[in-house]
Amino acid sequence: MTGVTDAELVAETLAGDRAAFEVLARRHFRAVFAIALSYMRDADEAEDVCQEVLVRAWDRLGQCREPSRFGSWIVRITRNQSIKRRAWLAVRRAAGLEEAVSRPARDTPDDVLRRSGLRAVLREALGRIRPRQREVVLLHDLEGYTHAEIAERLGISELMSRRHLSDARAALRRLLESGGMNEPIDFEGLSAALVHDREDRVVRAVLDRIAGRSQPAGGLTAAILGASRIALPACIVAALLAVIGARGPSGIAPSNMSAARALGVPLAIEQLIRQPEPPSIDEMLNAFGGRR
Repeated sequence: MTGVTDAELVAETLAGDRAAFEVLARRHFRAVFAIALSYMRDADEAEDVCQEVLVRAWDRLGQCREPSRFGSWIVRITRNQSIKRRAWLAVRRAAGLEEAVSRPARDTPDDVLRRSGLRAVLREALGRIRPRQREVVLLHDLEGYTHAEIAERLGISELMSRRHLSDARAALRRLLESGGMNEPIDFEGLSAALVHDREDRVVRAVLDRIAGRSQPAGGLTAAILGASRIALPACIVAALLAVIGARGPSGIAPSNMSAARALGVPLAIEQLIRQPEPPSIDEMLNAFGGRR
């Protein structure tokens, strides 16, 4: 699905296409892994976080109000899940418990890092710089994201991304040199060693876990997103998704509908989304005045 946008993949996933979700998962895996690693400071723990993040993304995809910014949305989920995982591990350590998790032995480049000591030294150094600096340096130097992409995902400016990267590199250099490492870090090799076969393993596990689950959302959300690919302006799509996302047991609140109307939602579309049955994409387009 080369050339297909995140918004299109979200719409297709909401319509029940699991293959579209797999493309989304693979497209954003390295960013999710980098963010998780910046919090967990352990590649195996980061892998576990990635799996939970992708499952939650499937379950909550209907809550993604700006599908074109799916990358930013999944970064927020990753941060929250990483924080929860760290807290859970801290409680277990405080209670003197050990995880009864048996990980299969794997002869991967990750083992080389363990034997060389680089992984432990770098993990220690990363743990001593600021969280945002860790995120930026891992996304940029480890995963190869541009400053524009980092700014979009983390919700910061490109200038701040560059500043965080500069500060992170300088801090890491000082910390590594103080630990006796004077050689430059091969981030390309490090990335291959840390990620290796993790993407395939995680994505396969996620697809297995969601195989028996219902579609993350459908009906109205799918109709809105499907129509947005053809005729609906972004401001109206955002307004509609915000309205249905805030829908309560008694239906759509009048105040929410009034806000959406102020943003330009046509009366014909308002009438459609108030119906008991979700409208089709064609009905949405006809209400807006568009055609396939």
